[in-house]
Amino acid sequence: MAWLIDSVRRNFGLKAGAVAIAVVLWFTFNYSSVAHLGYTKTVDVPLAMRGVGADLVTESDARLATIELSGPRADVDAVNAGNLSAFVDCSGKVPGVYSLAVNVIGQGADIVKKVTPAQAIVTVDRYAYRTVPVLARDSVGGPLTNAQIEPPLIQVAGGASVVAAVYAAEISVPEPHALPAGFSAEMTPVAVDKRLSPVTDVTAIGVVRITAMPVSGSSPNP
Repeated sequence: MAWLIDSVRRNFGLKAGAVAIAVVLWFTFNYSSVAHLGYTKTVDVPLAMRGVGADLVTESDARLATIELSGPRADVDAVNAGNLSAFVDCSGKVPGVYSLAVNVIGQGADIVKKVTPAQAIVTVDRYAYRTVPVLARDSVGGPLTNAQIEPPLIQVAGGASVVAAVYAAEISVPEPHALPAGFSAEMTPVAVDKRLSPVTDVTAIGVVRITAMPVSGSSPNP
């Protein structure tokens, strides 16, 4: 037994130091490995609608998906927003409102930790057209007294429920009350409701030409 005690006491400082170094290295290696594997970052990508049926349109409460990546730093840093696609699958959906899962594909999809939102509220609607009058307004919101518009009617298109709210298609010219002599331009109208507020997710099909007419021979724009 004495020989064992002598063995422990011999070079005790060196042995204790070696043990301490080994413990420090073990903790350093394990904690650095955990930190390395737990590296995270987020990227934002556009949220697409896939599988939308013919003659249908969609509207979602989310336009972007925030994707959190987690893993070894080299793997995470190798992925950017251009490598990933986020989408909801609308296959087989008829007009209505749905809560659909947000899917992520592409390079780095295997290290996706979290997607926000995980579900998107999607409205599926029939694609519809409507013919509405074209209105011309000046910079202060009043009618232009000498504006000739061709054509006076234009089609707007979009989901049936929002197209139904369209009252007119509006063009706005940064001139007060009347167009300057010789003014002529092609413009793309914006769909508006009865309050003349823009209606989103509705597109005016085509352009109109607005031309200045002599003030004496003009009549107020409807």
